[in-house]
Amino acid sequence: MSPPEYVVVGMDDTPHAIAALRRAGEEARERRARLDVVRVGKEDEVVTEAARRALDELVASVLGPADPVAARCLIASGRPGDVLTRHAAEAELLVIGAGYGGRPLDGSTVTSVLSGAPCPVLVCTAPDLPGRMSYTIRFLTPAPAPA
Repeated sequence: MSPPEYVVVGMDDTPHAIAALRRAGEEARERRARLDVVRVGKEDEVVTEAARRALDELVASVLGPADPVAARCLIASGRPGDVLTRHAAEAELLVIGAGYGGRPLDGSTVTSVLSGAPCPVLVCTAPDLPGRMSYTIRFLTPAPAPA
């Protein structure tokens, strides 16, 4: 039996992450896959029940209560790029939001994810921010060489 298919999305409180969550929900729906929503806190941050509830509520408000996607919310600590690529080890897709501070794909998390992701990566920005470029870029990782 093969493991269940899943899509991973990195989550924080930015508009870019909200856009990524929406897109990840669409991708999971199309694939009939589970959606793993991963929020990464600081390495010394204590995860509280209130933080878990807040993430659950945020995901429900963005995806909607009638959304058929099975979402699993996870909170981890560490470096966001490392945590996300580790969690996406067997994922179909990893979706992240990226701010646009002058150059597309600039930032340590984006750089870390793009250089270490074991699966295709989809990078999204928030299309509703005034004066910002909106883009969605899909990166495919090469297939492993046959043994």
